[in-house]
Amino acid sequence: MTNMYKNKVAMMSDADRAIEWKNLWGGNVPSHLSRPMIERSLIFKMMERDGLGLNEEQQNKLEQLVASYKRNPQSIERNNRILPGSRIVKIWKGKRYSVEVTDTGFRCGDINYSSLSQVASAVTGTRWNGWVFFDLKKHVTKMEAV
Repeated sequence: MTNMYKNKVAMMSDADRAIEWKNLWGGNVPSHLSRPMIERSLIFKMMERDGLGLNEEQQNKLEQLVASYKRNPQSIERNNRILPGSRIVKIWKGKRYSVEVTDTGFRCGDINYSSLSQVASAVTGTRWNGWVFFDLKKHVTKMEAV
């Protein structure tokens, strides 16, 4: 279903995207948004318009997050940060990969990456969520629950 919306938005000209944005969001496309973000936003609003938006539980959670953010913008920041100097090790298909966390991202071998997902994709040759690939997501969730 989502592919239908993706295809429709991808085939639009910039002018058509601007018109659709105005129809769905009620204003001009913000100049600071990247094209992928504009497209994702349009897809979301088109799906919402067609009754495929957030369910009641998701909408309530979003409203709670917005209210919390308005009271204190730092309230919704997740502290998923791994401290610079840390080392993450993963065995993948019998080969050991060691990733150093730097101030600006991650270093694996002689290459710097801006995200763990980029490292995971380079290692596997396919797209991965870096936190999932390096088995960090479940550990962060457990720590947050404490």
